[in-house]
Amino acid sequence: MRRVKVLQVITGLVPGGAERLVLDMMELFDADRFDIRLATIVDDLRALEVYGHQSLPVEVFDLRSGPRPVSYTHLTLPTNREV
Repeated sequence: MRRVKVLQVITGLVPGGAERLVLDMMELFDADRFDIRLATIVDDLRALEVYGHQSLPVEVFDLRSGPRPVSYTHLTLPTNREV
């Protein structure tokens, strides 16, 4: 079975309600059915430790110094197109 790819993007992971919701929700998805990835646009990852998700891999794109489009190339997800 092919897994559905999901990319969660959040500003940062400072302790707060939205951050906790995203982190907790990622553990609820069936790993056999979903390929879940998490990306932040600033490098503050304190919520990982506060909410007990230290082992969760996170892609960090620190955009405070301006966007760097080359940084996004490894997140490209294949699309299904019927011709």
